[in-house]
Amino acid sequence: MRTSPVKGGEKTLTKQEFDALFERCKARCLPSDQGQIQEKLARFTNENGQVSAQALAVFTYVETIQYTNELLYSVLSEALNIQE
Repeated sequence: MRTSPVKGGEKTLTKQEFDALFERCKARCLPSDQGQIQEKLARFTNENGQVSAQALAVFTYVETIQYTNELLYSVLSEALNIQE
């Protein structure tokens, strides 16, 4: 993925390459359909299947942090070519 040579034999990504990498990672990390979102939201429903405003706020907060962490890890792993 790294194509532009730099001092010391290291290579860097161009802006276009990074943008493409970011878009690929973003697509991998986002839920692919509403069913996935509803499945995750089900943890926050009461016995009647409803979600309180407070639970919805917690859900949004938790999901935002999880998505951000997954996206950062995905982008950095690919950009830095980290092998597992």
